[in-house]
Amino acid sequence: MRDALSAILFSALATEAFINELPEAAFRDAYALRSLQLPAVPILNELATTLGVMVAAREKIQLKYQAARRILTGRAFDRGAAPYQDFDRLIALRNDLVHPRHQDRTTALGHTEPASPVVRDLQRRGLTRTRGRRPSDPAGGMSWLGEIYCGRTAAWAHKAACDVIAELIRALPQHDRLWSMTSFRAWLSSPAAQTQASPRC
Repeated sequence: MRDALSAILFSALATEAFINELPEAAFRDAYALRSLQLPAVPILNELATTLGVMVAAREKIQLKYQAARRILTGRAFDRGAAPYQDFDRLIALRNDLVHPRHQDRTTALGHTEPASPVVRDLQRRGLTRTRGRRPSDPAGGMSWLGEIYCGRTAAWAHKAACDVIAELIRALPQHDRLWSMTSFRAWLSSPAAQTQASPRC
């Protein structure tokens, strides 16, 4: 619980680091196979070029993930389903944290509740400290920062990051000379990629 905010921020950072590293990794592997007539080469070249342009243009991270999945599978992520939906919410929560502004509201009954749509959604799903308080509860509810200072929220953030990264890694071309792609695939079986049951707050 003590490190929940760090876990949320670093989970979001991991998704950004991966998608920003992917174009260079794709270029290296495409270059290594340039003399072979393999279907992977044009895919990796397109991935490297498209994501490279998007990184240089500082496009939103969500758009980079959508573009990468479209190139690799022919279809973008379903925005209303896992793993994209939680990933999108993770980035929104990260933005709430790094661009602080007032994220609470007080009801006519004096009940404090989060104004952040992401935190409200996590409350409804039982992933915050209070697991959601009812408006009829006594005055003195918890602010949005207090709500996400929670092991369940941290575990959700970690899983959201792992799941969206893993989805792209599974879609990467496979070949024994694609060293960067192979190293990404090795991550899938690492302890860091394994998600755990949500701890208590």
